[in-house]
Amino acid sequence: MVSRASLRGLPITVYTTLVGMKMRDVELLQGLSFKDFCIHLPDKQGFAKIPITDEYLAVLTACFTTVQTSRGIAYSLFGELDDRVKAIVGDKVGVPANYMVSRSGLLSDYGLRVDKTGPVRCLCVGESEVLDHNVLLPDGRVVVCCMDFGMKYVLGNLLKQEYESLFVGKVADDIRQGLRGKSQILCHKCEYGVRNI
Repeated sequence: MVSRASLRGLPITVYTTLVGMKMRDVELLQGLSFKDFCIHLPDKQGFAKIPITDEYLAVLTACFTTVQTSRGIAYSLFGELDDRVKAIVGDKVGVPANYMVSRSGLLSDYGLRVDKTGPVRCLCVGESEVLDHNVLLPDGRVVVCCMDFGMKYVLGNLLKQEYESLFVGKVADDIRQGLRGKSQILCHKCEYGVRNI
């Protein structure tokens, strides 16, 4: 999928834990250009639940040397960096977050427990109502963003429709109405959602 998007000249952003990725997958990334490539890293405390196996470390090393972006690989970390991982990524990881996110209130044991009202916007998207920070699921369904673990906002299915058509219709309209403060949506309970004044 990433290769096909790249061949079409589309900007590609990847957020991954690398869990389940094999060396042959990394080879497919060689020569592709990414807008952003963010690797969620395992931590010593085990918050991220990313198993650190020999294969994981080999894939991480290969990504570190293979993936090309204009700004370099970004990393996401919740807790203290594991020493085996630090030996690969060095000091390129910024300050780790001091809390795990609640996935818009879905995970009761994590996050800041936010509950906003009124117009909101996503820190990841900016001041736009463009809903393009989506997650493509293995069965073709597309959810609005990585915080929609409850899959409340399924925009459509890429096996049955074109990408542009995902943003026309009731689900996309409901999200936009929520962003404008006319209803409650997942952004109101999300740590990355901010009041839009």
